[in-house]
Amino acid sequence: MKLIAHNLIKYYGFIIILLILPTDITANKGLDIAIKSDRNFDGYEDSTSEMTMELISKKGDVVTRKLKFKRLEVPGDGDKSLAVFESPRDVKGVAILSFAHKTEPDDQWLYLPALKRVKRIASK
Repeated sequence: MKLIAHNLIKYYGFIIILLILPTDITANKGLDIAIKSDRNFDGYEDSTSEMTMELISKKGDVVTRKLKFKRLEVPGDGDKSLAVFESPRDVKGVAILSFAHKTEPDDQWLYLPALKRVKRIASK
């Protein structure tokens, strides 16, 4: 009886180790992927792009918006980005400024040219 109990403890202990081991390995792989991804995005310094956004309603109507997007890398922190809408006329000049932080909530502001005001966007 003692031998059977001892063998069962060994068997279940082995099974538990096998179940725990793969999760630890995959957790390290996930962390490695995140670190490599972060390193790949570091070092580009800044970029500028022109974009076209298509908004499609449930009815199938399409509204096209054009905007310019600028991004600046900040060493040791997140990125700063600015998006300015160029068309259509009703959104022309609307701008969104965003400061992304690695450890804190992002800071965002919205410029509304019709009001000539800047509004802070809450990130929480």
